[in-house]
Amino acid sequence: MLKKKFYLITMCLLFVMLFQGGASASHPYDPKRHIESTHYNSVDEYFCIQEAVSSIDIADAYDRFKEVLYSRNYDGLGNDRIYFLKAGSGDKNCSELSSSELEDVKIRYYIKDDTSSNCGSSSYSCVARAGSVFVDGHYHYDYGMVYLRTKDYTSDHTINHETGHILGLIDGGPNAPYPSSCGQSIMHSKAYGCSTNYANPTADDLESIENEITGD
Repeated sequence: MLKKKFYLITMCLLFVMLFQGGASASHPYDPKRHIESTHYNSVDEYFCIQEAVSSIDIADAYDRFKEVLYSRNYDGLGNDRIYFLKAGSGDKNCSELSSSELEDVKIRYYIKDDTSSNCGSSSYSCVARAGSVFVDGHYHYDYGMVYLRTKDYTSDHTINHETGHILGLIDGGPNAPYPSSCGQSIMHSKAYGCSTNYANPTADDLESIENEITGD
């Protein structure tokens, strides 16, 4: 009888532990890969777009990115520590901004037919980071550059996936650089062996970023 009671109590405790563990999940995050501005309330995440494709109207491109970035997904995390704003007046390419305007631009999107010179292949979009800043024992970055293939710039998944990299999220999936199982994440894509390309960052993704930017 005592053994049976002990078994039941043990199973109940295990169930509670498993339930609590699943209630607070997060996607793998690398604090060394995000832009520094996400830690500060006083610094907005200005973005600009550079289109190198004559078939794309720059005003339409800005409308598309604002549709994805403004007032949803990552925008507003950490009590507005992440706050996206279009840089400059009017709809300008990054190259048309003044040097003082460009200095404040933390995310720069480049739309190109061929991304091979930046990504090593024209088969995908990618990111690069610049201006390393040493803070709290590791490096952050001043700004990030997202190189989007022309065919990808209308994709919610690709815009959110690559922006997720600038904010510190890392790729996941069986074929990712650091292989993992396919969980619910904007970073787990078909390109890395998963079955779904999520259109928007999931609760796990947002929790990972929130924990980092408010943990200082």
